[in-house]
Amino acid sequence: MELTELKGIGKTTAVKLHEFGLTDVMDLLFHLPLRYEDKTKITPIDELVGFSYVQVEGEITKSYVTQGRRPILVCEIDDGTQFMQLKFFNFYYSQKIKMKTGMRIRAYGEVKHGMYGMEIIHPEFSLGDKQPTLANSLTPIYPKSEGISQKLLQKAAAQAIVLLEQGAFQLDELLPAKWLSSQQMPTLSNALKFVHKPPPDADVMQLLRHTHPAQQRLKIEEILAHFLAMHQARTAVQQLSAPELPIDHEQKQQLLSRLPFELTDAQSRVVNEIHQDMALNHPMQRLVQGDVGSGKTVVAALAMQAAIA
Repeated sequence: MELTELKGIGKTTAVKLHEFGLTDVMDLLFHLPLRYEDKTKITPIDELVGFSYVQVEGEITKSYVTQGRRPILVCEIDDGTQFMQLKFFNFYYSQKIKMKTGMRIRAYGEVKHGMYGMEIIHPEFSLGDKQPTLANSLTPIYPKSEGISQKLLQKAAAQAIVLLEQGAFQLDELLPAKWLSSQQMPTLSNALKFVHKPPPDADVMQLLRHTHPAQQRLKIEEILAHFLAMHQARTAVQQLSAPELPIDHEQKQQLLSRLPFELTDAQSRVVNEIHQDMALNHPMQRLVQGDVGSGKTVVAALAMQAAIA
């Protein structure tokens, strides 16, 4: 399904998403959140804990700009339990005008201990007596690039999930249902729905640590898909033909005799495996990996000798 079939995505936006690697709705489903914000509830100010992300709401009791080389817009709010400060180092004069005493404000951000109590620096905020309804799920925060806003990705992903729930397209389940049940793992479809729209009672710490069963299910899917792709590529290469290169053991021994050292058991094993591959009638697929000084060069030399003999 094309991205332009989603609301809010025109041709220009679709091009930007394509450049970012998102070419269709399926790509959106597998563009997973980096983290989450909890905007499902309002936290009383007297219950705030430093260095946590929270949403607060209260009445503006004072709003002013500090004097000095770097003016700061300070907005003091009270929710009936305690007061706190919202601070803006970069602000527009219109913000100061809008933040009138007596107005309601809802803000989200990281709480810190300030000189006069709790404070949030540069929070997201909305003004007015009629605040929007609280979110019914944790808010996903996605990887993004220049020209692609977080709200755009959130709305697009939400539409993709709705389409998935409506059965607009099917996802191939690679893992057996019996195994998923025994491991208490969700299906691929349910895992995607969960990570894009976690319910308010979801274990936030599990999600932040990427240890939730839904996230683990998607990790298994990625590993399995990678393994199957590699297996398919390997099988395809094995169908190709290549000249057989039988080993000249006499020349091999001549080279070994000129070395100022003897091969280790591991080096000998790898050389023998390479020679066995080279003697077959299809291309070799082998990666030799090792630390500095582990003998990769001598192994490569013995392979080269077999190729030119």
